[in-house]
Amino acid sequence: MRHFFVTIWSSIRKSKQTNLFNLIGLSVSFASFVLLSIYLWNEFTFDQYNKNFRQVYMLELNTKENGENESNYWLPNPMADYFAENIPELSTLCSFAWGPNVYSLEKGGGEGVNISTRAVDSTFAEMFDLHMKYGGLKSLAGNDGILLSENAAKKLFGDDNPVGKTIYADFQTPYIIEGVFYNLPQNCSFQQFEAFSSFPTAAWTASWEEYSFNHYYQLPADASLSEVILKMNQSQFVKDWKKDSTDDFSFSLLPVNEQHFNKELGSGNLLFARSLVLVALLLLFMAFVNYLNFAIANAPKQRKAINVRQFLGESTKRLLMLSIGESAFIISLSFIGSIFLSAGVCYFWPDIFSYEFRLGNYVRIFVLCWVLVLVLGAIVASIQTRMNGNRSLARALDRNLPRGQQRNFTGKLLTVLQFGISIFLIISVLFVEKQVRFFKNYDLGFSKENIVIVDIPQAIQEHESAFVSELVKNNDIIDYAFSQFIPGGVGMGWGREIDGKTINFNCWPVDERYMNFMGFEIMEGRGFSENLKADENNFIMNEAALKDFGWDKQAIGKQIPGFGFSGTLIGIVKDMKYASLREEVTPLAFWLTETRHNKLSVKISGKDVSGTIAHIREVYSQFDKNHAFNYRFMDEQLDNMYKAEEKQAQLISLFSIVSILISVIGVLGLAILLSEYRIKEIGIRKVNGAKTGEIIAMLNNGFVRSVMLAFAIACPLGYYAMRKWLESFAYKTELSWWIFALAGVLALGIALLTVSFQSYRAATRNPVEALRYE
Repeated sequence: MRHFFVTIWSSIRKSKQTNLFNLIGLSVSFASFVLLSIYLWNEFTFDQYNKNFRQVYMLELNTKENGENESNYWLPNPMADYFAENIPELSTLCSFAWGPNVYSLEKGGGEGVNISTRAVDSTFAEMFDLHMKYGGLKSLAGNDGILLSENAAKKLFGDDNPVGKTIYADFQTPYIIEGVFYNLPQNCSFQQFEAFSSFPTAAWTASWEEYSFNHYYQLPADASLSEVILKMNQSQFVKDWKKDSTDDFSFSLLPVNEQHFNKELGSGNLLFARSLVLVALLLLFMAFVNYLNFAIANAPKQRKAINVRQFLGESTKRLLMLSIGESAFIISLSFIGSIFLSAGVCYFWPDIFSYEFRLGNYVRIFVLCWVLVLVLGAIVASIQTRMNGNRSLARALDRNLPRGQQRNFTGKLLTVLQFGISIFLIISVLFVEKQVRFFKNYDLGFSKENIVIVDIPQAIQEHESAFVSELVKNNDIIDYAFSQFIPGGVGMGWGREIDGKTINFNCWPVDERYMNFMGFEIMEGRGFSENLKADENNFIMNEAALKDFGWDKQAIGKQIPGFGFSGTLIGIVKDMKYASLREEVTPLAFWLTETRHNKLSVKISGKDVSGTIAHIREVYSQFDKNHAFNYRFMDEQLDNMYKAEEKQAQLISLFSIVSILISVIGVLGLAILLSEYRIKEIGIRKVNGAKTGEIIAMLNNGFVRSVMLAFAIACPLGYYAMRKWLESFAYKTELSWWIFALAGVLALGIALLTVSFQSYRAATRNPVEALRYE
């Protein structure tokens, strides 16, 4: 056994340069593979922390209008209650009120802590498998209970058990703490919430026109999903609705673990996640291609030792075990290096992934990855042994050229594949970056620069006039307006029956100044009067609403039912991109009301930003000392909507660099291989008067052809992939030809820079050394 390891170590020491390149390439590749594996594990196991995840489904209403299918997950409570009461398999229901709500929960001594909260049914803790630190799963049965996360409890009460204590939301509404649950995992759709309160009992929650709730059902383990959906669509409620309506609709159930990749509900991108699976496998493939290429390049040196061992009676099995042992050693050392590289990436670039990576939590993934690369390494070692171990010893001792040409072709083919992958990734990252810039520079239909958004608590809303009177005393404040929502959000989901047809739209409560403040263009009718009382409870809708509802400009004057009132549609505003550019503009109504002024938009001059913010903060504290002053800039908030695309660009950029690095190492290995096989040819050409530049061109010519072939393969694949990716956006950039050209030029430049150094060394070598034994 000792002789076995000594032989392996001796073989490794004889090829220091080759093994150093192998260690670098494999370590980088393994680190990328491990990080991607952890990221993808989190993505594909989203919401699976819940032991009931295979039985929990979300209520979904599918409609078809103007030939387009739409899914709605914000639905009225009575609708969900009907199914729970009339279909036994759906009897376990948990409803979520519209949210999130950020409450300032009283910490004590008048100090408040902002906690993101959502109202839920009493079945929530059991259905979603909360792990309770204090209290039980049976909770929130009343209308004043609240469950705190471990983090929220620590912010409010330190390490004390707070169960039974009373806290006040926004220093007004009392809630009794019924339990503390351990923090939800990162890959959970509700991870953003730090508290869950009792479901509201107000009258509006029982309205059939309030499309503001999500509903989840827990089916029995033996229930058939298809049969349950059939029962829903054959229920008397659905039959009556279809009889009285011209709407084309049906109900369905969405598995809870699929909502992360649902474009309406989650932040995940299934196409991108699947693409990263391919990237991870390709990077691993490229690393082992390099390993094999270096084995081929180093074969002439190793073949003599192998043949001597064969001559002395070494068995093929023994040679194979030595090769696998050497491979296992290098791969294990590389894998250890990859762990340190992974830790370094997570430490110095923590925002590159959407999750906080604590590598100690993923030991199982590390072990699985290590086993996988060892198996792949053993396969490559077997191939290497098969190539170096020969059937005929006489043939093995003959270093004939045809055999070298065959290996040369193999190396070139593998290099074409490597550079094809690199070019494809370069094309991808350039297009993702282009799409992100397109989003950020798109004309949204309103100005977003120099606008500060301030959260307004109830205490200030009650003294709104006095507050703004103090606010505008600063000359750097140009204008202001109040609203409940701001661009970048969706708003309240309303469903109303008008002229015998149910229409769905988003609604924004605003004040009389908001439309002019934002610069929205009125296309038909008029805007809101500056006298709020003259137009209170009236509406202005966007063009998308008219198109979606099949109305024309004669719709001006229609009555829109509200909460116990009926308002008049007085104007039509030009479509503005008030939500994400991933989606088409949807119907939106602006509702003029003197209540629900949760957000203050302030337009500032931009001359003294910090001083203006300080003034707003000072006025804010004069009217409310309890709530923290929260503000952000509108342009930054809108840009944050495209963080997912920015993350994608960063990830693709990172792994494009990795693929290029691996390709460079592979090209260097192939350059060594070629110089070994053509050393006599180079020597003869030098003796016959060939110039150094001519020899360099001769050696580089093959690589140029390889990159051009890789470019020809990667371009159509890149075009198809980017076209499919861009199809997921309603507003998209063009597939510019120059990006493909730039990717090819970059790949060619990198290849030439890499091989020219080795070509120059081979071309300037003394021809006497190459021909001394000829």
